Amino acid sequence: MLKKIIEIAETVCETDGVELNEDTSIISDLELSSMEFLAFVAEVESTFGIRIKERELRDIDTLGELAELVEDKVD
Repeated sequence: MLKKIIEIAETVCETDGVELNEDTSIISDLELSSMEFLAFVAEVESTFGIRIKERELRDIDTLGELAELVEDKVD
């Protein structure tokens, strides 16, 4: 799950010079604007066929946390 989310991040976000792993902060490390963040989340939702609620996103900071949320929704 994390591997696929990292692949999406590499495709959707500018990741030059940022090591992507479970501890990578989506906002701080990837320096995403709110629009870029929403585009990234939309791509994750589309890839996995899930919906992520806005209130769920408030608790997500890292790629690892996002992967855990996606795993919970896919199961």
